[in-house]
Amino acid sequence: PQHVPGTIVRPPYPALENPVRPGSSEHHPTPKLTAEEISLLRAACSITKKALDLAATLVRPGVTGEAIDREIHQFIVSQGTYPSPLGYLGFPKSVCTSVN
Repeated sequence: PQHVPGTIVRPPYPALENPVRPGSSEHHPTPKLTAEEISLLRAACSITKKALDLAATLVRPGVTGEAIDREIHQFIVSQGTYPSPLGYLGFPKSVCTSVN
């Protein structure tokens, strides 16, 4: 996997051998958010939109999924955030791409 700076907080799932799958009986319902948590969620959504906009500029014939992953990974960590797909249920990339 690509490097994630140590200053970026990691979610618990990359370190788990058997992470809980969403929808399982162990999955907890979404809690009510505080005003501060809502503000953080909005900031995360803004970064996500920018990452999607960047990805859209990269998709063209001849550009590999690996190249897109590198660019998006770099953008996400440059924002001081962790690329959510990385390590989730063992997923090795920062973005999921398809030739379709």
